[in-house]
Amino acid sequence: MKRTTNARLRWRVLALPICFILTLQSTLLAQDATGKVLGTITDQNGAVVPGAKIKVTNTATHISHETTSDKDGNYEVIALPIGTYQVTVEQTGFKKSVSEPQPLQINQALRIDLKLETGTVAEQVTVTAAAPEIETVNHTLGQSVTSRPLVFVRK
Repeated sequence: MKRTTNARLRWRVLALPICFILTLQSTLLAQDATGKVLGTITDQNGAVVPGAKIKVTNTATHISHETTSDKDGNYEVIALPIGTYQVTVEQTGFKKSVSEPQPLQINQALRIDLKLETGTVAEQVTVTAAAPEIETVNHTLGQSVTSRPLVFVRK
């Protein structure tokens, strides 16, 4: 009887840390340093462009991820490591369009919408003016944390 009770006690003592480690491991795996780039491809009249070839390139590593826009002109490239990305769009009958490089942060959904102009693929349009980065996909709040608090002195 006493031997059985000791074995059960040892099992409980071992089971608790094992459960804790397994729970912690799944939480840590969910904290990947990735984000996604998404957007809509339209023509100069605002009509969506389905089937456009899209290349999302990390400007530091030059690693590209390719996709095509869906029937509504939307695209999405997920699980991208944080970094600075540039989007290139090509479609037959339109000029090639390239966005300015934009930073992608952890868990961010970076929206880069591009407009295609009619012309040949040999011509290229570079988008130089972009709206300020506003998170429109994820409903989260963030704040900057510094090592010292800001102090305002009233004179």
